[in-house]
Amino acid sequence: MLRTEARFDGVAGCLRTPAGGSSRQIVRIVEGESVRSRLISARETVRLMGLPDSYVLSASRNGAYHQTGDGVAIPVVRQLARHVIEPILDRSREGFGGKPAASWKKQSERNCRRELESPAAEDGMP
Repeated sequence: MLRTEARFDGVAGCLRTPAGGSSRQIVRIVEGESVRSRLISARETVRLMGLPDSYVLSASRNGAYHQTGDGVAIPVVRQLARHVIEPILDRSREGFGGKPAASWKKQSERNCRRELESPAAEDGMP
C-alpha cells in the first residue's frame, strides 16, 4: 500500500530520512487534468530546509537524504527565536537587572564559570 500526502496550500510536509517510515518523498505535479509524480531531489530538500545551494551533499542518495531529513528548518528556528523566545526573555529580564536578552548569555556564562571556580565546586558541594 502506498500512502501519500497531497497539499494544495503551498506548504511542504515533513522531510524524512531513508531510515524513517515513509522515506520516499514524492512530488506530485498537477496541471489541469494531468498528474505527474517524481521523487524529490536531495537538492530540493536542502532548499526546503533553508540551507544555501552551496551546501555540500553526500555523494550517495541515501546519505544526502539523511543530511536533511528529520531536521528542523533554519528559517523556522530563526522566526521562533526572534518572535517568540527573545520577547519572552526580554519581558523576564527584571531578574537580571533589566539587561536585554543578548546580555543574559554573558551573565549566565560568568555565573557558571564562577560556580566552577569556587572552592565548594572542587569538593563536590553545590
